[in-house]
Amino acid sequence: MQEKNKIFFSIIIPMYNGENYIDNSMHSIINMMTIEEKILDLVEIIIINDGSKDRGSEKAKEWAKKWNEKIRKDFIKVIDKENGQYGSVINRAIKEAKGKYFKVLDVDDIFDTKCFIEIVQIIVGFQIDIDIVITDFVFDKVLHNKKITYKWNKYFKPYKILKTEDLNYPNSIITMHSIIYRTQFLRDINFKQIEGIYYSDSHYATIPFSQAKKLYYIDIPLYRYHIGRKDQSINIGSMVKNRIHQEKVKDIVIKELFEIEINSLKQKKYAWKIAKNMLEWQSMIISHDKSINNRNKVIYNNLNDLLQYCKNKNDLFAYKIIKKGMLSRIIKLTRGHGIVSIIRIGEKLYARFKLNVMADWE
Repeated sequence: MQEKNKIFFSIIIPMYNGENYIDNSMHSIINMMTIEEKILDLVEIIIINDGSKDRGSEKAKEWAKKWNEKIRKDFIKVIDKENGQYGSVINRAIKEAKGKYFKVLDVDDIFDTKCFIEIVQIIVGFQIDIDIVITDFVFDKVLHNKKITYKWNKYFKPYKILKTEDLNYPNSIITMHSIIYRTQFLRDINFKQIEGIYYSDSHYATIPFSQAKKLYYIDIPLYRYHIGRKDQSINIGSMVKNRIHQEKVKDIVIKELFEIEINSLKQKKYAWKIAKNMLEWQSMIISHDKSINNRNKVIYNNLNDLLQYCKNKNDLFAYKIIKKGMLSRIIKLTRGHGIVSIIRIGEKLYARFKLNVMADWE
């Protein structure tokens, strides 16, 4: 039986200069479909304005004023705070959230409304606590009018409670676009996302995931991830400019992987594959950063430093995973010589045959 006045779903909207996007993200949640299905009684929306310089906060408060009168007084909460980057928003939201489950929606993205309704209805029906709910998501390249749905049915059986220790995981990271955490689970593991730097969402997608025990997969695409705009942080120019931020996130994730209690060997393998991918991603960013002297040597040294770090921690398991990566093998084989050129050629080939963010880089 549904608990009276129970909030099952906290939607967190981090906002920095989101004036041009907040209406679209809110419309994907509040519309005739969700009103008719009486979904909004089960939901709260927390918009956290991270020191914006535009009218985003004002527009968010207009939404709150209108809909808090119609749904309930605490339906939409707008929080203004000084700029502390993405992680500080998530940390504040974990403290504020009243919903049993916790989902982040970036202000410039949207939910698929039909999927949103179905997922809330499924979550309401859970009889036991699930640490992570995974959904599919749509990768929407807005400038090219191309879409691809990222599905996880190759790895997880839908609509079943799954023990994370028994699962096989993909080689690439399951990003925040697919992840719904149980709020109390985040609190129980004392998760605190990295603050003050960009690109900390990898931290959010890795550290709690590695400690979860129960997973539930819903094979419908809730999240519509819009990509390809020049002002995005995922744009190659922004990533090169903020390369040090990505490097710090990588270093902190790796440090914490040695400190936390990972639930199973399979989760540990998945977590270290993510660390390997973060190193490879960092190598690609370095290959584009012409301000770096001897980029080949920097990429080579980064790999060697990480391998030595694993040795110092006496973790042969992590060492082998890092060393087995394709890019790692090439870097070791060439001793870094010409690796920038090899990476750039690889990017062009990958972009030619796959729908990927790198296709927009050139």
